[in-house]
Amino acid sequence: MERRYAKTLPMLRVHFPDVAGVGESVTVVRGDGRWWFRSSTGVLLAPCSDVGLAVSRVAVSLDEWVAAARSLRRTGGA
Repeated sequence: MERRYAKTLPMLRVHFPDVAGVGESVTVVRGDGRWWFRSSTGVLLAPCSDVGLAVSRVAVSLDEWVAAARSLRRTGGA
């Protein structure tokens, strides 16, 4: 994970060490009277009170990308 504070909103960059080019930038935003984790695509992942759900949703969203990157690495991009 990498914290990024250069922007207006602090964000957390989540990536897999062996596939560092694939990741998600998560921010926290206010909505519906509470705080939410939000993906870089603008999707509200989970209320901040449910970190486990946010982690699960980030993992699911990245799973296909990571699998594809690993496949390309094994085949040399072919």
